Amino acid sequence: MRATGPEWERLASVSLWKDGELVVGSRAGLRIHGDSSRYQGDPSFRLHFRPTYGASRISGGRLLGPDAAPATAVVVHVVRDQGHYPNIFVFEIARRLGLPTVAFRPARVYLNGQPRGIYVLTERVMPDGWGLTHFGDNDFFMYVYKGETKQPSRDAHTALEEWVEENQPLTMERAAERIDVANLTRHLFTVMFCFTTDWAQGASMLDRDHADPKWFWMHWDMDQSFYLRGSNRLEPWQQPFFELVTLQGTRDELEAYGIVTDDRHDARHRQDVRRMLFIQLLRDPQYRRYFVRFATDALNHELTPAFFDDMLVRYSSLEPGPGVYSRVDLGEYLRRRPDFVRSEMANRFNLGSPWIVRVDAPESLAMVIDGFPETGPYTGVYYRQQTFSVRLAAEDAPRRLSHWVVDGERVDGAQLRLAVTEAHVIRPVLAAR
Repeated sequence: MRATGPEWERLASVSLWKDGELVVGSRAGLRIHGDSSRYQGDPSFRLHFRPTYGASRISGGRLLGPDAAPATAVVVHVVRDQGHYPNIFVFEIARRLGLPTVAFRPARVYLNGQPRGIYVLTERVMPDGWGLTHFGDNDFFMYVYKGETKQPSRDAHTALEEWVEENQPLTMERAAERIDVANLTRHLFTVMFCFTTDWAQGASMLDRDHADPKWFWMHWDMDQSFYLRGSNRLEPWQQPFFELVTLQGTRDELEAYGIVTDDRHDARHRQDVRRMLFIQLLRDPQYRRYFVRFATDALNHELTPAFFDDMLVRYSSLEPGPGVYSRVDLGEYLRRRPDFVRSEMANRFNLGSPWIVRVDAPESLAMVIDGFPETGPYTGVYYRQQTFSVRLAAEDAPRRLSHWVVDGERVDGAQLRLAVTEAHVIRPVLAAR
C-alpha cells in the first residue's frame, strides 16, 4: 500500500460495459492511487495506457463520455461518504457555468471478478498529454496548485502573482489584461456555491498560442464540498459564501465554519493568487456590478431547480452512504443554497430585497430572457434597477406577438425591456392567426 511509482504498476485487462455492451477492452498498467487516502479503507486506482501495454492512449469518448479527449491515464476514485461523490455534482455545476473540468464518469467496478462498489473515473491531467489533446500542442503554461509543476510554468505563475501585488488596487479593466475575468468569476462562484472548503487546488493555465492569451482556471478534486467540517450549527446551505474565498473573519470564526483547519491549510489558501485577485476585484465598483449581474443570471437561468432535479435523477443510482451526500440532503442543499446566496449578495453589496419577475407564458412558447433561451412559464429573481428583457425566440416568430401585458398594462414592441423596481407579472399576447 505504501509503494508508489511506475515500478509498482501491474499489467491489467480493462473492460467497460454499458447497457450490456462492451465499449472498452484494453490492456493497461494498474497501480494504487492517492496519498493518505490509500490508507483509509478501500483504495483508489490509476490506469496508465502505454505503448508497452499495447496502447499509448485510449478513446476518452468511450471511456469517460462523448466529449472526452483521448486519455493517457485515468484515475479510478473510490466513492466514500466523504469521497469523490461530490466531485460529480461540482463538475456538473462548473460545466453548466461554462467552465473546463476533467472528464469523468461514475461506474460500478469489479476487480478480479469481485464487486468493489461505485467508483468515479476521471481523466488524469498530465501537462504534456493534456496540452496535446486539448490545445493541440504543448506551448502553454500549467501551474498545478497541489502537484508537480514544470519550472517554466512555475516561473510564469510567480510572475502573475508579482504582477497582482504590484498593481494594487487592481480594477476589473486592468485585471482583464492578464486574466480571463469571466472564467475566474465562474470558477470562484462554483467554489463558493458548493462550499468547497479545500478549494486551493486544480490548475491555472495560459495558452501561449492564443491570439490574446489570458490565465484561466480549471477544477479538479472538489471532494470537500457541500458538507460541514466545523463546529457551527448552521445548516449546510447556510455556510458562508464570500468568506470561503476572502477568508475575512477571525481565526476562531473560520475554524468554526471549517474554512480553516490548520496553519498549513490556512497559509495555502491565503497565499492563493485567486484569493488576492478576488479581494482586489471586489473593491472595484465595475466588478461588483459585473459579479451581481453574473450571479443573478446564473441563478435565474443556469443553476435552476430543473437543472438540479435532472442532475439528481441522472445520478440516482449513486448511494455512497448516509450523510449530506444522500440524494435527499443534497437535493435540499441545492434547493436552498440559491436564495441564501442572493441574501449574502444583498447584504454585502447593500442591494436591498430582491423582487420576483414572473412571465406567464405557455410551456410550448420559446423565449429569450436576459439573453438565455427559456420556455414558459418563467420565474426570476432580480435586485432593484436590474434590467429584465424578454422576446420571442426565432423559432416562435411565426406565432407573431401582438403585445405584452405588464402588471395589467399593455406594452407594445417585439422586445420588452424594463428596470425592475418591484415585483412584476408579464404575459405575452399572441396575434390571432
